[in-house]
Amino acid sequence: NACGNDTSTQEITIITAPTAAFELDAAAGCAPFIVQVNNQSSENTTTWSWSAPGATPEASDEQHPGFTYAVPGTYTIILEAANAAGASLDSVEVFVNGDPEAGFTFQVNGLEAQFSNSSGNSLSYVWDFGDGSSSEGFSPGHIYETPGEYVVSLTAANECGMATTVSTVTLNLAAPVANFTVAGSEGCAPLIVAFQNTSENAERVSWSFPGGTPSSSEEPNPTVTYETPGLFSATLVAINAAGSGALTLQNVILVGGPPQGGFDYAADEATVVFTNTTENADSYVWDFGDGNTSTAADPEHTYTQGGEYTVMLLSSNECGTDTIEQTVTLSGAAPMPNLSASIGNGCAPLSVSFDGGVQETVASWQWSFPGGVPDSSTEPNPTVVYEQPGVYDVSLTVGNAFGENSQEEIGLIAVIDVPQASFTYDIQELVLLLTNASAGEGLSYSWDFGDGTGSDEANPEHAYAEAGEYKVALTVTNACGESVSETTVTAVVSGVADESWLEELSLFPNPNSGSFTVRLQGQPADQLHLNLLNVVGQRIFRLEDSFRAGYWQRMLELEHLPAGVYVLEVLAGERRAYRRVVVE
Repeated sequence: NACGNDTSTQEITIITAPTAAFELDAAAGCAPFIVQVNNQSSENTTTWSWSAPGATPEASDEQHPGFTYAVPGTYTIILEAANAAGASLDSVEVFVNGDPEAGFTFQVNGLEAQFSNSSGNSLSYVWDFGDGSSSEGFSPGHIYETPGEYVVSLTAANECGMATTVSTVTLNLAAPVANFTVAGSEGCAPLIVAFQNTSENAERVSWSFPGGTPSSSEEPNPTVTYETPGLFSATLVAINAAGSGALTLQNVILVGGPPQGGFDYAADEATVVFTNTTENADSYVWDFGDGNTSTAADPEHTYTQGGEYTVMLLSSNECGTDTIEQTVTLSGAAPMPNLSASIGNGCAPLSVSFDGGVQETVASWQWSFPGGVPDSSTEPNPTVVYEQPGVYDVSLTVGNAFGENSQEEIGLIAVIDVPQASFTYDIQELVLLLTNASAGEGLSYSWDFGDGTGSDEANPEHAYAEAGEYKVALTVTNACGESVSETTVTAVVSGVADESWLEELSLFPNPNSGSFTVRLQGQPADQLHLNLLNVVGQRIFRLEDSFRAGYWQRMLELEHLPAGVYVLEVLAGERRAYRRVVVE
C-alpha cells in the first residue's frame, strides 16, 4: 500500500477421487473355493471396502483380502475404493462348482429297459447295465438277453469329482401271445395272400403255410401264393426268451377254381329230367340240342320227337367256366298239332274245311267245334258248317304212343249276318250331324242327304244350302247283304248359309282330344266370329278376329271339353259355315 508491502506463502494440496480396480487369482473353482484378491486400485486410495455375499468373510477392509466359498454358485465381489475426494466401484464374478449328483429312473418293456438320466451338475456319464454292457449316453436304452435282476450303476463326473448311484432292474418277461391277420383270404387261384403279424411280446416268428408258396417263413409279414383250389390253414409261432405261443387259423384261406361240370339224366318218353352234379358253380346254361336252352340248375325238358340229341351244360363261377356234353337218345316224341282253316270268316251258313297238319307220327285226332255241325270229329281233315252268326273257337288234340299234344285257336271262325242299318242325328240350323248305329260286321256305308248329295263316311256331317225338310237315308252293306234306314230332318236357318265365299274350311285333327287347328281361306272380311256349339245349341266358346287377309289359321286349346259332338259355326257378316267337331 502507500506505506509498503508484505508477502505470506502457504502450500495447498489438491486431492482427486481414487479409481477402484482388482483381479482374482482364480475366478472359478470347486467348493470350498478360496479366492485371493489382488487390489490394483489407484495409489491415492485411503480406504478399501469389500463386499462378498455368500463368502466367508462376506466383507473386508483389507487391501488384499481372501474369500472362501463353500456352496456352489455364481457370486459377485465388489470393491469400493475411497479417499477424501470421493470413491469408485469395481466388481468381478466368481463361479463356484460342486461335486456332481448322480440319479436316474427307468421303464421296462419285456427285455428292453429305457433309462432316464436325472443327474445334476455333471459333464460326463458312464452306465453299467449289470450284464457286462455299458454306455456313455445321457439316457440310453438297453435290451437284455434274458429275464432276471440286474444291478445298474450310473457314474456322473465333472471337474470337481464324480458320483455314482445304483438301482436294481427286474425283467419279468411274459411268454409271447401269437396273433395275426389275413388280407385277401378268398379268391381264385392263383391267390396271393398277405399275412400280418400282430403278436405280443414276440422277438421272432415262424410261419407255416400248408399248400402255399412258400410253405414256411420267418418274415414278420410274409406274402404267400396258393396255386390250387381248396381250403387251407395257416399257423404262426411267436417266440421270445420266456417261451413261445402258437396260433392256427383253420381253413382261413379259400381258393376257388373253375367249376367241374357233370350231370345225369332220366327219360320218361319225351320228357327228360336232368340232375346236375356240377361242383363249385354259380350259374348254368343248358343246351338241349334241339334249339332250346335253360338256366335252371336241374331242368326238365320235353322233346317234340325222338332221336339223338347232344346236350351241353356250361357251368360258370367267378373263377371260370366248364363245359360237358352227353348224348341223349329218345325213341320218339308226341306229335304236335298244326291246325288251319280254309276260311276264317263268312256269311251264315258258313262251311269250313279244317286241316290238322300232315304228320306221319299222328295216331289219333280229336277235334272240337263248339257251335258247329258237327261239333266234334276224329277225322284228320273234317268239314264243319256254322249256321248262326258268331265267333267260334276250334281245338285239336293229336297223339300217339309217345304222348299227345293239344292246340286251341280262340276266335278262329267269325260268322257274320246281313247288317241292320240304324243311325241318329243332330241338326244345328243347316248343319246335319249323323252318327252311325248300325249292327253288323265288315260294313260299308252309303248316305243320301235328300238334297242330291251323299257320303260314304261312317259318321258324316252335311250343310244344307237352304232350310227345308229332307229325307235322309243310310244304306249299310257287307258281304252278306245290305240294309236301309231312313228318316226326315228339318233344316232351319236364322241367317244365310252360304259357303261360296270359302275356298277352304278345315279342322284337324278331327276327332281330337279338345285341341285342334282351324284353317280358313276365302273372301276377306273385316270381322270373323267363331262359335263352338254343343248338341243343344248352346254356345260354349267364342272367338273374334280379323279376316282382312283372306287367310286365317289358329290352334284352339279346349282340352277341358267333355267327350262328345260339337258344331263349329264360322260367321263373316251375314255369311256363315258349319263344321262338325268330335272330341274323344
